[in-house]
Amino acid sequence: MSCMKLHRLIGAAALLASASFAQDTLVVDRGLPRANWNDDAGVTARANVRWTLYSQGFVGDDFVVGKAGERWVVNTLRVWAVPGAFGEDPAALGDVYQDVRLYVGAEGDDLTPVVSGRLARGSNEVDGADIVISEAADVPRYENFGAELKIYQVEFRNLNLRVEGGKRYRFGAWGLGRATGEKGEVYPWFTHGSNAAQGEAPADGADGRLLLFEAAGRYAKEYDATGAAWNKSSDLNVQIWARPANSRGR
Repeated sequence: MSCMKLHRLIGAAALLASASFAQDTLVVDRGLPRANWNDDAGVTARANVRWTLYSQGFVGDDFVVGKAGERWVVNTLRVWAVPGAFGEDPAALGDVYQDVRLYVGAEGDDLTPVVSGRLARGSNEVDGADIVISEAADVPRYENFGAELKIYQVEFRNLNLRVEGGKRYRFGAWGLGRATGEKGEVYPWFTHGSNAAQGEAPADGADGRLLLFEAAGRYAKEYDATGAAWNKSSDLNVQIWARPANSRGR
């Protein structure tokens, strides 16, 4: 068999495989802002912000995939974290967090972790779960009162979460902090968010509402930052990849 014939046969097999297996697609795009980063944009125009409840719990949000009557399988959910407290910008998430978790639940429900994994000191590698952490690329560092902090992309993969199209679901990421600082304070988890109008980026499902949860995942309340903790509304940044539930996935 010639090399050319072999190449053609392999190519045909690849086409059949791609027709048989549906690839995940980006179904919710509410990623990082593309404009008006940090204080250089001015107080009124600044688009980016980070959120924490310190040791009281975590800040979440919600998403909708597809249309009513559809069924989807969510395989990847991506958020961003911005550590940096007590006067330090850690070199790795493992220096300040013991683990990282993703909580998901239907609207009206409390949240429970759907995946979690351990972090070792000095590392961004997660043990025990398909979670990939990397420093966010092609974006400025986060400015916090003059300090520049690294932004980390946190990607939860192979989730295999079945959701109903058109239905609202709640989510939140949270890491258990390590004791740090002179007084042994527990390091807080910060999730990145932005104002949809000022970010000038796709903002699927943005409504200016955040959701607050207690440490065990119990829903506390809805929160609008306007005039309270910030000078404008905010949503958490999130991107989600999924496939129709009646297709064959990877």
